[in-house]
Amino acid sequence: MRYIIVGYGNIGHKRQAVLGKKCVATVDPDKKVKAIYKSHTDVPLEIFDAAVLTVPQEFKNELVKYFLSKGKHVLVEKPLLVTKKQADVFKKLAKKNKVIWHTSYNHRFEPNIVKINKLLNANKIGKLYHAKLVYSFGNIKERIGTWRETENGVLEEIAPHVIDFTMMFFGYRGIDFKPLIARKVESNIIDHWVFATKDNRVMIETSSVTWKNVFSIDIYGELGSIHMYGLNKWGGSDLFVRKRIFPSGIPKENKYHTSPPDLTWVKDFRYFQKMVRENKNSYSSDLEMSKAIANIT
Repeated sequence: MRYIIVGYGNIGHKRQAVLGKKCVATVDPDKKVKAIYKSHTDVPLEIFDAAVLTVPQEFKNELVKYFLSKGKHVLVEKPLLVTKKQADVFKKLAKKNKVIWHTSYNHRFEPNIVKINKLLNANKIGKLYHAKLVYSFGNIKERIGTWRETENGVLEEIAPHVIDFTMMFFGYRGIDFKPLIARKVESNIIDHWVFATKDNRVMIETSSVTWKNVFSIDIYGELGSIHMYGLNKWGGSDLFVRKRIFPSGIPKENKYHTSPPDLTWVKDFRYFQKMVRENKNSYSSDLEMSKAIANIT
């Protein structure tokens, strides 16, 4: 499959590095960016099969419609925030032109995330009691005065990953989230968010004012607990699985460690290609994520 990348910034460059020669063109309207084309409409349709969109949210919907209408598959960098009416238009275009769109959540392919999902599906810790997920950056100064300060900041950039995990791990839906804290600390946008599921079992914190990048998951159930710290892209990840001792006592613990390289982007493209082969799109997950973000804001 031949790809083009639309939006040749940080993520666009990462995507290109993974694709190698499969990336046949890059697109970015910024004159300072060394992309091959300045407009997606300038790219000859015959040279590619799929478009990768790594652009701000405000441009995604029109770009998805354009490429689907031209018979091209579309991989969208998360999230894709849509109304049901917009998603129905995508679905109609995709069916008519025999293509698909898929919104990417590459962190699903972190080895320890995969293991957590398997453990929960196997009911290893029993009934969920409570959980906390944290994903935060310390890069607020890099955002100020850029396009990243005009949107919902980390709520759209990194929070979708942990919202996605909450839905994947525990079966919550978009309507199940509520806001707790939304603060403007050093920016004109909200740069520190705390939100939860409406039943108060899962709390999520996402921020750009923690000074050090943080990723952690702590899950507690009737039979034990699961704890994950770090990501492979930051040097490695540790996973602790603890079995509860009755009536009390130090739990039995198993530890798992994963190390770089970060292969989530590679596996993400493989999954996209699988979706193409199976003619499946991300209609339902896009709607659920959109509802979740709407409820939190």
